[in-house]
Amino acid sequence: MYPLIPYKHFVINTNLSSEEARRLAADNIAPHRSIFQAHISGKEFEGSAASDGFTINRIIRYRNSFLPVLNGKFKPHKNGTKIDIYVTLHPIILVLSPIFFYPFFEMVVMVIKDSIINGYFNTSELDSLGMSIGALYFIGLIAFGVEASKAEKFIRMIYKKHEKSPNS
Repeated sequence: MYPLIPYKHFVINTNLSSEEARRLAADNIAPHRSIFQAHISGKEFEGSAASDGFTINRIIRYRNSFLPVLNGKFKPHKNGTKIDIYVTLHPIILVLSPIFFYPFFEMVVMVIKDSIINGYFNTSELDSLGMSIGALYFIGLIAFGVEASKAEKFIRMIYKKHEKSPNS
């Protein structure tokens, strides 16, 4: 289950050094490509890896504004590295979404307010624009959830052999 703002956080504890964790991530992703560049690397994910972390997203042939971005931070830990991973939307989408989805959230607030004040659900507050935008929003949430699961599975697969329990 995802909150109203698509977001997920998880941690992977490894027995690798920060540099080994960075190298492992870099070896499994293609470099970012430009808008006009064709996908030819044979890899499923693209991004960049630096000494302190990585940014990764799945390579797709279509447009999906709700495509999650994985931002990982390497933190030295007892006998290894702790990788803090945040799965979010692209920052531009996070800024533009409230503007685009405002009619839907305004409609929801009005319906809740009326039901609290009047004691019943007033369907006259449901407008077609708000309902249409709400449907798009929930389709986007589902798309984010599906893609976030793929991305989490990918990053866990990379570090699976080197993962250790959090108490180690």
